[in-house]
Amino acid sequence: MKQADIQVYGGAEIPDHPMVALLCSEKCPGKLILDTYDLAKLFRKQGVTVISGFHSPME
Repeated sequence: MKQADIQVYGGAEIPDHPMVALLCSEKCPGKLILDTYDLAKLFRKQGVTVISGFHSPME
């Protein structure tokens, strides 16, 4: 079987990093928003890739 060539645009190493997917509601309590913001900062610090639809303010 012939191997296919793969072209990559962007960071080819991204799949090698930890990932998390976010699915958020447009309406949620303020404390949850603050907790999620803190979690996002932790993800950034730890190099976690975030996958999301980015349709709500928290995403």
